[in-house]
Amino acid sequence: MIKHDIQSPAQYAVFRTSMMAGDYSAYLGAALAGFTGAIIGMNADGFGIGTHTSVNKI
Repeated sequence: MIKHDIQSPAQYAVFRTSMMAGDYSAYLGAALAGFTGAIIGMNADGFGIGTHTSVNKI
């Protein structure tokens, strides 16, 4: 799970399970469609993030 620390505009935590295909991720606690490009991979020692602005924004 990745939590965003800026709440304006509204940002939601992102999660991915090992049951999700490809690099599909979803928002936690929001009735929004799932998306790709957030959590792109899960491995034994962590996970990789993509370029989606919900997880990789400066």
